[in-house]
Order: sequence, then C-alpha cells, then structure tokens
Amino acid sequence: MTLALQVRKEPVDSGEYPASTYIENIGVRPQIVNDYMTRENLTGNGARFVDQFLQAMAAMIR
Repeated sequence: MTLALQVRKEPVDSGEYPASTYIENIGVRPQIVNDYMTRENLTGNGARFVDQFLQAMAAMIR
C-alpha cells in the first residue's frame, strides 16, 4: 500500500534507468557532485569542500 508518493519538479534521467519524475525506482540523485576525498580537502579539514557547497547553496538561493 502506497502511503506517500514523492514527485520531482522535473524528470531525471540517471543513465542507469529510464527518465522519471518519481523518486522511487531511481533514488535521489545529486544535482551538484563534489568529491570530498581529495588531497586538498583531507589536508585542509574539508575547507574547500565546505566552501564549494556553501557557494552552490548561495547560488540556488539567489
């Protein structure tokens, strides 16, 4: 029995599955991919990673 159905605003094509507007069967896919496991992030306590995702969030808010 389905109790809730999560629908995306726009269809997503993951390349692994057919395009769909539903979360089910495709899962959550990031719009922005940022790798934490880099030498710069590991030696800088993740400062570059945090800076990049804060810039992306600020751009989405604007």
